[in-house]
Amino acid sequence: MARWTAWIAGGLALGAHATLARGATLVVPTDQPSIQRAVDAAGPGDTVLVRGGTYLETVRVSGARRGLTIEAADADDPPILVGSLHTSDDAIRIDRVDDVTIRNLRIRDANEGVRVTNASGVLLVGLRIENAGLAIRLSRGRGHRVAQCDVRGTRLSQGIAVERTVGAAITDVSVADARREGIRVLSAFGTSIERTTITDSHGSDGLKVVRSAAMEVRGCTATGHYHDGMRLQASPGLVLADNVASGNASVGLRIERCVPFLSVADVVASGNRASGNRRHEIVVTNDNRFAFISNRESGTVSVVDVAKLAKVKDVKVGPNPVSLALSELSKAVYAVSETDGSVAAIDTQGEVLTRIKSKPGSRVVRFAPGGRYGFVVNTRESTVNIFDAASNRLLHEVKVGKAPDQVIFSDTFAFVRSLETESVAMIRLATIGTEIDITDFPGGQGVPAKGSAPVRADSIVRAPEGNAVILANPVDRVLYYYAEGMAAPMGNFQNYRREPLAVTIVDRSLRETNPGVYSTTVKLPASGHYDVAFLTDSPRLAHCFETSADPNPLLEEEQPVALRIEHAVRERQLPVGHKFLLRFKLIETKTNKAKDDLKDVRVLTFLAPGTWQRRDIAKSLGNGNYEVNLNVPQSGVYMVFVESSSMGVRYRDLPHLMLHAVEEKK
Repeated sequence: MARWTAWIAGGLALGAHATLARGATLVVPTDQPSIQRAVDAAGPGDTVLVRGGTYLETVRVSGARRGLTIEAADADDPPILVGSLHTSDDAIRIDRVDDVTIRNLRIRDANEGVRVTNASGVLLVGLRIENAGLAIRLSRGRGHRVAQCDVRGTRLSQGIAVERTVGAAITDVSVADARREGIRVLSAFGTSIERTTITDSHGSDGLKVVRSAAMEVRGCTATGHYHDGMRLQASPGLVLADNVASGNASVGLRIERCVPFLSVADVVASGNRASGNRRHEIVVTNDNRFAFISNRESGTVSVVDVAKLAKVKDVKVGPNPVSLALSELSKAVYAVSETDGSVAAIDTQGEVLTRIKSKPGSRVVRFAPGGRYGFVVNTRESTVNIFDAASNRLLHEVKVGKAPDQVIFSDTFAFVRSLETESVAMIRLATIGTEIDITDFPGGQGVPAKGSAPVRADSIVRAPEGNAVILANPVDRVLYYYAEGMAAPMGNFQNYRREPLAVTIVDRSLRETNPGVYSTTVKLPASGHYDVAFLTDSPRLAHCFETSADPNPLLEEEQPVALRIEHAVRERQLPVGHKFLLRFKLIETKTNKAKDDLKDVRVLTFLAPGTWQRRDIAKSLGNGNYEVNLNVPQSGVYMVFVESSSMGVRYRDLPHLMLHAVEEKK
């Protein structure tokens, strides 16, 4: 009986929203210059209509404003509320105000798009939220509704989080590219999710429900997620009907302790479908004749004839094969089973040559250069097992850092990254035939497990010079450069406060093609004249020269950039730690007239080679002139770029300005 009482109470809260009297209407920017100013001037039941444009502000709804509505004046020209990538500010925060409606707004680059706390009956409809840390959070309330919203990419956390809330309803919503779960429901009684699509969550499940009784999930789709499509735990009274989970890396529908679903038959009987889930590993032979594909559910590896695109056969290997690797020496593919730890060697005809016994918990198999020595990384046992592909015999079991998950190679060492320690183990390859020589170095300060869920791509890669590696530490948010023989990394690359989960290297190094002649290949973005800056460390040499690129007749004619920029800077030198007024003029290319009153002219300033940066919004002065105050922290060369999203002009489209910052003499 308590369950139905809660539902009725939620219904009364929602009903109250519909009976509130309509109040005054305020138009932004006609009546008030900003959304926040309009909200501050509004009272209960008032409506704030926001005209199209870009608004660089955060909005707080609090106090006596029950029934307030904030919506686009024209749904076909929605206003864009832009936050800050590097602050804790939310775009819209509703705190202790009931029956608020937010309709047809676009939100971009906020810490959290919309945060609702300690309120009831809030309606979020027609929102498009892009690149937020977390898009929508509903916390400690009841009777909220989220409908027809579109969430595109989160930088830090979930797409939608529902926490300690009663009777929330999510309907006809799309969530894609979340950093963690697409939707997470935690301790939220009576939540319902209907006709909602969740795709491509990078670090976790598509939908995760924990301790949320009387939960309803109907007609939803979960595809392409890092782990499970839908995972529901400890939520009695669950209603799960007509859902589809496909193409997920692990299980499609994982249901644990959710009465009345006690078996797979119960799930299927309610119209739920799961197919094509679990990650597949693919290895192609060096001659491109055969592809080997692992199948976790069936415990097999499929051998495919590439030329015919036909399956040769399915080979039975150990249960849950999680990793494949090709040995150049033995010309065989090795499949490792996570469940029993066995390693099966398969030839190109699909015959199992041998099985190498190991311990359960093995996650990765890789070969050192030359293809003779295979390394099996066991995350559960915190070991690396080394076997010889020439004899298919296990040689060593090496204890490494806690919870290893990756191994990469240089010509001299195997580098083993572990999740629960910052140290990276180094195994000297030359000692494999005798007694193993192992050492380690600190790969930063943070433990990788404290960051986002790890990805399959390598977090350590070999540097072009061969005797060094570059390591991504997601917790430190830094890329470290480590040279063999050093006790610690000898340098690092900042990542603009973003979380590096993996790293790859594009090598455009100059190489000697003829005696004394060095060359490389580059792709230029457009025709025109270019300045080329050339620098070498040893011997120390710096030189600049000009080159040009002719139009490519095979490509479509390039469309002209919508704006042209004229910098009004006479002095290219600016003082460190003091304001420097930068002015420029924008001219519309099509009309050749000054372009006034753009609200989204962004100025990017960064210190070469990119170790510091900031973004500012330029102020319009009229007649196409704009200005911005720059204040740089240290001496050096700074590059200044300008963009305008509303004009379709990106930073790279307009010529940049180079400034030289110097310390003032005391």
